Amino acid sequence: ELWGDGADFGLCGSFVGRNLSARKVGGGQLVSGRWPTASGAYQAGWAVVGIGIANERGEAVGRGLALIPLDALQIDETWDVAGMRGTGSHTLVADEVFIPDRRIREFATVLAGPDESAEPLYRVPLGSMPLMLVGPMLGSTQAAFELVMETVTAGKPMAMSSYDRSADSPSVQAALADAATLI
Repeated sequence: ELWGDGADFGLCGSFVGRNLSARKVGGGQLVSGRWPTASGAYQAGWAVVGIGIANERGEAVGRGLALIPLDALQIDETWDVAGMRGTGSHTLVADEVFIPDRRIREFATVLAGPDESAEPLYRVPLGSMPLMLVGPMLGSTQAAFELVMETVTAGKPMAMSSYDRSADSPSVQAALADAATLI
């Protein structure tokens, strides 16, 4: 279903929804809700969203991820952030959308990862994936700190104070020390 027409398509998603409801029906779940900040919503062909999973009595029995074709959802234009409009991070809306069981995975199963796989990469549990973001975030933060330090040491004056250079201000020194410690 997902790659039948080729792998050249966008995928968007939002794991935390609002006003979610799910009802077990024959072969799947009937889902309603809103998922904010789904970046790339207009470019995507499919969405991965976090849902509640219900049993036949309508009781919540778990949480999971559902794969939904975007034409089954509406896009509520809620994202109008200066400098970030191009991300198209609007809200996805479902109103009684049927999701077959084959397109739903419980969070615990997704986080555990597969038991076996032909490719070593796919044996890495999804829960460990945020670790690969630590390096770029740390590097970006260090670079930003270095730029601030260059500005301060170059003698930038401090507005609305008696200090000719911001580097002479104890509050600036303390803030820079705190930032360096946090990094």
